[in-house]
Amino acid sequence: MTHQQSVVTLNILTCFHIDLPLTGNRDCSLLNSTICVECDVITRFFTGELLTETSGSSHRISLGIWLITVIVGLFGITNNIVIALVVNRRRTKRKKFDFLITFLAVFDSFTCIGSIYTTTASVLFFYGYITLDALSSWYSVKVTSIAVLFSRSLSYFMTVIINTYCYAGVAHPLRTKQWFSWKTVRMLPLLALVVAVFINIPRLGCEELSENVYNEKGFDIPSLRGFKYIAVQRNKCWKFWFETMFRIHDYIDYLLPLPILLLLNFLSYLKMRELKRSRMELSSSQLKRLKPVKMFLPVVFFLFFCNIGPFIMFVTVVVTGVVYRELSLMLALWNALNCSANFVIYYWRSNEFRKDTNALFLHCFGRQ
Repeated sequence: MTHQQSVVTLNILTCFHIDLPLTGNRDCSLLNSTICVECDVITRFFTGELLTETSGSSHRISLGIWLITVIVGLFGITNNIVIALVVNRRRTKRKKFDFLITFLAVFDSFTCIGSIYTTTASVLFFYGYITLDALSSWYSVKVTSIAVLFSRSLSYFMTVIINTYCYAGVAHPLRTKQWFSWKTVRMLPLLALVVAVFINIPRLGCEELSENVYNEKGFDIPSLRGFKYIAVQRNKCWKFWFETMFRIHDYIDYLLPLPILLLLNFLSYLKMRELKRSRMELSSSQLKRLKPVKMFLPVVFFLFFCNIGPFIMFVTVVVTGVVYRELSLMLALWNALNCSANFVIYYWRSNEFRKDTNALFLHCFGRQ
């Protein structure tokens, strides 16, 4: 491309931190209108206010979302640490289910940490307390954004794996030991990791950081003033994943887990009803297989509830091509909320977990 007909596509990382003109997705040089930058996905506040209008209502809403996210995230980190401690105290009666929910607790903790960090960084930027004039700042933004999405993917697909294990335990009890040997179970967190890596490759690899040449004499693009570096799109990578592959990674991440979980939970519920009708005929081992299902079903129901926000954001982006900053912050809040509830659910639904938790607290306070 020549400078006389230059249109550079900015990455979402840059687009999130600039204000494009309200009339479109492109901003051009004031000195040469043929030199432009554009965003495939536009980022705005709901009210249309600018990033510099720090007294506006969208800024105050963002501040409120951040505060709630920090509280929920800290609560979630604490809860997931307790889950791991409680489960790992069962040295003489460790179960495969315990192994799986321990990894889920670890993944959920990372999601809570990432949610706190990314919302804090975003709000500080909105209010002008931090700038992106250093290369290290851009790399920090990039790593944080990917870390949140990556840990969310890990958490969701780990939930799918645990739900599959629970369903197999009640529907095919004789084959479960063969299908889910200890060797297989130890590989399942790695499977979730591989899926999460695949999903986030396009998000990680389709942009590159470069110096902002539009700060030089002869350009002057308003939305890029003050930026020493910008993240631009790698066009071949973007076209492959987002056009040729029809954003398949986003559909796998945001949509695929939901129907799978819905189907598994419905089948598990039907099987539990069938078994309860013949409760008197059940052996003790069969009754034990029902416990993980009863304990984990509410976790999945709560995950569905916490997917309302991400689903709305996903549909909004696909339909309008606009990412609203408030919804982006809400995505982090929904993630933190989803990852914070498991301890409460386990404590409520499992007598064994409740007893072990109480014993841990008594031990910690020197009363045992």
